[in-house]
Parts: sequence; C-alpha cells; structure tokens
Amino acid sequence: CVNPNDITLRNLGLYQFVGKGNPLRLFTPKLQADSILMKQFELALMQFENGCLEEAKFLFSNILEEYPNDVPSKYIAQYLNDRRMADYKKEQLKKGVIILSSK
Repeated sequence: CVNPNDITLRNLGLYQFVGKGNPLRLFTPKLQADSILMKQFELALMQFENGCLEEAKFLFSNILEEYPNDVPSKYIAQYLNDRRMADYKKEQLKKGVIILSSK
C-alpha cells in the first residue's frame, strides 16, 4: 500500500491485470523534477478517468510534443488511440481503466 498523497510518487492511473476482477492504481517514483510535466500528466489522467476521452487524447498528445520520451504519457496515448479495441475495453475506457491483455 502507498499513500496516494505522497509527493514523491507519480500516479500512473488504473490498470486491470489479466485474470483480475478489479483494477489497481499504479504508482512509480517521480524520476523527473519537471513540475510542468507532472501537472500536465495529472490533468490528462484526470480527464481520462472522468471519461473525457477526446480531451484526454488531446492532452496526452500535447504532453508528447513537449516531452516525447515520457513513457507513461506515450503508453496511455497509444492505448487511447488504439482503433482495434474490443467493446469491453471501450466500456472500461469510459471508466478510466487500462486493460492489460497479457502478463
């Protein structure tokens, strides 16, 4: 367990692992001291988790223009733009959950 208010951690969002019924919120240590990136990511993630998918896509794309090597932003942006998503994934997307399809 982690404290979600810990300022040394970066909230990566909700992920549902293969074979698990409930999604888990993932965190990673903040490796960059760039507060602008962190704030932009938090805003984009908030839009995603609130079901505002088009806004989230736009915000993650903007992040990648300024920070092309930010892996969490790149992963979520690619996930949101995946046109081959099954219907169940689309329902989970509206809830701000990323479904992992392999271990």
